[in-house]
Amino acid sequence: MTEEVTVEIAPETPQRNLKLWITTGLVGIAFIVLALVFNSRFGVDPRVVESPLIGLSAPNVELAYIDQGGTLAIGDLKGEVVVVNFFASWCIPACRDEHPSLTAAAADYESRGVHFVGIATSDKPADTMRFLDTYGWGTNYSYLDDPDSRAGVEFGTFGVPETFVIDAAGRVTHKFTGPVTYNELAAELDRVLAGTGS
Repeated sequence: MTEEVTVEIAPETPQRNLKLWITTGLVGIAFIVLALVFNSRFGVDPRVVESPLIGLSAPNVELAYIDQGGTLAIGDLKGEVVVVNFFASWCIPACRDEHPSLTAAAADYESRGVHFVGIATSDKPADTMRFLDTYGWGTNYSYLDDPDSRAGVEFGTFGVPETFVIDAAGRVTHKFTGPVTYNELAAELDRVLAGTGS
């Protein structure tokens, strides 16, 4: 004798449907919020992130020359327009690729009183000198050694290369993150030299 068993499936109640919709909605909202946060944080081109130093006095870091004895403090250059470039011999290809633009601008703007400072970040002086021997030493260009990235910290760099333009009053007018081109640098130098630095 077999007994018949009847299983009744309870119909979905409006309360159960509501819980499902709320859960699905919350998951959807969380996904949208995550996407917005991710896009706003990681979707920004780091080349357009401005430095908090813009409009403020440049840090007066003092570092040793790579190729000669003695030191140079950035503050010693007050009265001149200064380009400070953070680079490293191990920063390939970005630092190598931008180097001709920097040395060309240094030569072209020397007669206009612009002084260039290359700060070798977390590098060995012998490696930096080999890099400069290979890719060229700029004219009117001071090369400084920052083995522990102290100057990089003072300037708020995130890596290399990064380039800062400082006006004759010692204020930072612009920061370039990543390899700078000759035209980008020349446009900023022309603005600063004309007295309209950003």
